[in-house]
Amino acid sequence: MTRIFTLSRTLLSRARRIALGFGVLLPRKCREVAVLTALCITLPFAIAKADFVPGRGSGPMYYFSTDQAPVRVKLFNQKLGKVGIANVPRAYIVWLSDRLASDGPLPNEIDADQFDIMFTDRGEPWTVAVSKLANDNKISITDAGASLRPSMIWAIIRTTSKPGRMAKMAAGDKARYTPQSASAYGLTMYRNGGSSFEYYFGEPGDAFSSVRCAGPQSNKILCGFAVDITSDVDAEVLFSDFRVHGGRDWANERVRFAKREICSLLGRC
Repeated sequence: MTRIFTLSRTLLSRARRIALGFGVLLPRKCREVAVLTALCITLPFAIAKADFVPGRGSGPMYYFSTDQAPVRVKLFNQKLGKVGIANVPRAYIVWLSDRLASDGPLPNEIDADQFDIMFTDRGEPWTVAVSKLANDNKISITDAGASLRPSMIWAIIRTTSKPGRMAKMAAGDKARYTPQSASAYGLTMYRNGGSSFEYYFGEPGDAFSSVRCAGPQSNKILCGFAVDITSDVDAEVLFSDFRVHGGRDWANERVRFAKREICSLLGRC
């Protein structure tokens, strides 16, 4: 039973990434199967507790805390073993690999190969920012999150045994995808078959390797930027559609800011 429960967490984790549309953990052909498999296995294990994170939703692996006391996240990789330590204020953390909200409050020290953080474009923890706005204006945190959404930055941080993985994946995708006409956003848009997603690829001088947006420009969607952080840590940084807010230069500014925040937590880069 314990082995099945542990497996369900892992599959839920992978299915969650796939649902985001980035597909970096499993081959694209396996996405639908993985999602269905994860759901089938995890459904019998109903989880009573599920934190709600404005801008992200509710789920058994989400955390919402305004506590700024640090958590010592010991990063590990299945192939490399321990790869470093990140000292992260609790309020930044909204998701941790293989840990459920029903496991209780985050301990002061924890092992993880992946974790998610959310903050504003000023570096304030997202949970703190939405809570302040909600309290000051006597509104729900849902409404506060909607109001602050343009300032939201979400970073999915994970370990890797492949240095420069994001750049290499971007180069491979760029060679396979079909370029469209140059856009007004400062980057050429690519398509992958009949997918509704729009892809863009960084060039020398850009802070990202690739970008993926779930359709035509819209204030309602997030675009995800693939970033190599160190030789053993990379990230997907998501924020409001750059095509609406200022194009390539604006995106680079945000990605560089997010990378500085991540490097600060890691204590290296």
